[in-house]
Amino acid sequence: YMASPYVALQRLARDVQARDFAAVNARMDYDALRSSLSGQLAAALRAAAGGASSNSPLDRGGATAVRALADPLVERYVSPEA
Repeated sequence: YMASPYVALQRLARDVQARDFAAVNARMDYDALRSSLSGQLAAALRAAAGGASSNSPLDRGGATAVRALADPLVERYVSPEA
């Protein structure tokens, strides 16, 4: 049970190395990957711009704007077709 993430990662790596894209696509949860990556990209962009996370309306608006920029990029490059 505790080894299952490692086994899954090993199998994914094997499929990537074998260029078995059908198997890779079957293993991937693209929606979860896009959501996670978009959030990480938005956080990195905010940090690079010197933004600190707070609950002020201005900061929330900036976070929304950054996410609006990050989401289409991630959507374009993280898909079975990419």
